[in-house]
Amino acid sequence: MKMSDILCQQKISSKYSKFDEYENKKIIEQIYKEKREIKVIKILELTFEELFIIFRRKLNDPNDIIKLEEIKAKIEGLDLLEENNKYKDIEYLIKNIKKRYIVTDNYIKEVKKLCLGYVDWFGEKIGRKNRVVHI
Repeated sequence: MKMSDILCQQKISSKYSKFDEYENKKIIEQIYKEKREIKVIKILELTFEELFIIFRRKLNDPNDIIKLEEIKAKIEGLDLLEENNKYKDIEYLIKNIKKRYIVTDNYIKEVKKLCLGYVDWFGEKIGRKNRVVHI
């Protein structure tokens, strides 16, 4: 699903009781209507899977490398794939885990494996075939 669809379907937290429960939907509809926030619209048009592939791109999965080439045209003008960008990615997650917890290399390897195989895990739950994930 596109991020815009996911966010529009989600109710906001109940701690924001002064807002409509579907405030995200109203905001996103306004963004699309005004057509001023082109970069935001490009991100909202990406699917969850595409954003997750961008997030984990530094794991260098061969399937992701192919998909990243397909995504590049959709995100032209954004700095999501630059090496020195300001976005938190899989490297940030791993560094944060290592900093906050005492973990083994096998644990980190498993985190990477889960990041690469999440679609297959969910696919298994609905009867799809798995692909092998190598780390």
